[in-house]
Amino acid sequence: MGKLFITGGPTPIQLDMLMCKVLNLLCLFLMLSLAQTVSAQFLRSGGTGQDERRTSAVSDGSGGVFVSVTSDGGFFRYETSPGTLSSLSFTGNGGSAIIQYDASGNVVQALGFESTDYVDITDMVSDGAGGIWVIAQFDGNADIDPGPGTRNLVTSLPGTFIARYSSTGALGTVIQLPPNALGQGIAIDPNTGGPVVTGEFTQTIDLDPGPGGATVTNRGDVAMFFARYTAAGAFISGFGLTSFGASTVSSVVVGSPGLVVDAAGTAYVAGVFRSNIDFDPGPGNGTRSASGLAQYVAAYSNSNALSWARTFNTGGSNTADDLEQDASGNLYLVGTFGQTINPPSGPITAAGASDAIVIQIDNTGVVGAVRTFGGNSTTNGDDRIRDIHVSPAGDILIAGQFAGTADFDFGPGTVSRTSPSGVSYVVAGYPAGMNTPTFATIKGTSTGDAAAWQVVPGQGNRIFVSGLFDETVDFNSAGGDSRTSIGALDFAVLGLENGAFLPVELTAFDALSDGSDVVLSWKTASETNNAGFAVEQKLDVAGERGASSEWTEVGFVEGAGTVETPRAYGFRVSDLPAGTHRFRLKQIDSDGAFEYSPIVEATVVPTDASLAVYPQPAVGSATVVVELPRRQRVEVQVYDLLGRVVETLHTGEAEGALRLDAGAGLPAGVYVVRADSETLSVSRRMVVVR
Repeated sequence: MGKLFITGGPTPIQLDMLMCKVLNLLCLFLMLSLAQTVSAQFLRSGGTGQDERRTSAVSDGSGGVFVSVTSDGGFFRYETSPGTLSSLSFTGNGGSAIIQYDASGNVVQALGFESTDYVDITDMVSDGAGGIWVIAQFDGNADIDPGPGTRNLVTSLPGTFIARYSSTGALGTVIQLPPNALGQGIAIDPNTGGPVVTGEFTQTIDLDPGPGGATVTNRGDVAMFFARYTAAGAFISGFGLTSFGASTVSSVVVGSPGLVVDAAGTAYVAGVFRSNIDFDPGPGNGTRSASGLAQYVAAYSNSNALSWARTFNTGGSNTADDLEQDASGNLYLVGTFGQTINPPSGPITAAGASDAIVIQIDNTGVVGAVRTFGGNSTTNGDDRIRDIHVSPAGDILIAGQFAGTADFDFGPGTVSRTSPSGVSYVVAGYPAGMNTPTFATIKGTSTGDAAAWQVVPGQGNRIFVSGLFDETVDFNSAGGDSRTSIGALDFAVLGLENGAFLPVELTAFDALSDGSDVVLSWKTASETNNAGFAVEQKLDVAGERGASSEWTEVGFVEGAGTVETPRAYGFRVSDLPAGTHRFRLKQIDSDGAFEYSPIVEATVVPTDASLAVYPQPAVGSATVVVELPRRQRVEVQVYDLLGRVVETLHTGEAEGALRLDAGAGLPAGVYVVRADSETLSVSRRMVVVR
């Protein structure tokens, strides 16, 4: 029950994608920077013949990501490499999986959670030590230990567990909440190291899993609970909020993961509510009213006293999908809004049934900038921001979806994108201030819908995004990265880097010396529209006499075009002088776009006396390298074609690599460089051009 099952082997795979309306799952990992447009570096996918209903993602602290997937199917399959599947088996009505991927899309581990009924992981957060805290809803008899042990939890009605897992998936602290408590969001209090959680509940529940009592009672349809626990799972404090009024649909529903806890222990909770709600859990009055489904953000001190509450009532159907805090303490609420919202800057009316929205609020509750985008879709939720991340420098990433044509420029300019069909995912990056995007990435030609759910920064210029999709979706707007579903609920993993759709996933690049030659070898995992690789060499080693910052192309190797299988390449650079040589690849796309590889080095060691002149022809001057196996007297001179000495470059003793400049003061023409020593008497031609 709930164990790790890893099986695999080449299996034909077709992968389908769903969006919010159809509920298929994509685990979309996008690695990109705030720079350009986006491209697939790797694509992994999988699923069942039924629905994957939810996804959550969090950094693993070492450049990779943990992704959770909730499935209604009993046999969950995930791709470890193109066309190769592994699986997790679930009993009951489905279960949840947590798959850890490294930055290249390799599966590090896969954890399975199952019950006699179901397990639904709703949110995850890093524990700061390479592991994770998880909050999940479940029913029946569940085994929540994905390792060789067993930890069974039993509930007679839908309930919640909170659990900590190490970087290797070992089960740690476990907290079980009572039936009718449905957990939604989780954060870590930096002061206690323990989890802070929110969720929904009906009837009366006890938030204290220990011998004490902390009951809260619902007075409406669905109420919100809030609770703090120690890292060991002991209850600290908590409260419940409930709406009230004549409406029979009065309710409070928290957003997930609409929860932030700052360094002072202040908790900020986001969600939506109907009718009337008193946000003050104490004796005060914090009542607010809504005519429809209104958004809210409320702040509570570390003693759970209400600091402030802000509500956004448009009269339409709103969502509160995520809440993020930047380094200055400003909060960002994202979701959707319908009809008209009235921030201090003035009213904003949705272009369609509902638009996507970002609301900035400082940590005292003052509302700042409000940003929106949307097309003219008549379906609620088609235009939506589901997640936001703000870097320490203030750069912003958003993940969501849109239909039709939307302008993602929140400033005076226009950065429009049009979905090729139905609903498209969107991932956009903005510099501080969130006006004009540096990129806005969407799907390519597709028959299905796709929606991005969460955005998680990786190391350097990478990010990961999880989402949902159905039918056939090309995740690359330029084409070449598509999957078709095998059932109603599938997921995929898409990797992007440097904010641009890169046609090649380079997995290895090495340089090895072979006498006076250097042999270059490299491998790719997949290629899209790859014309080939220009091999470039540094003319000299920086810091030495005659050093140059220029790179010279020394060869070209044709690419494989578009393939999703690994390829290996090689190239030999011959007759190099002794010393350290630097090389890089210029990967060129079929449309002329290019990217540079990392730089590799190789050292050529002299085994005999030699003379080399490069580059040829020389523009301005050339570098002459004389290799001497031992210390000896050597004379190096330049002759014109009449046999006259026009330059004397060196006369005296030398050993090892003697590097000299030649031809700088000579007119254009053909010359001969000659070196004479005890072990060497050789000439090389030198061509000088002006």
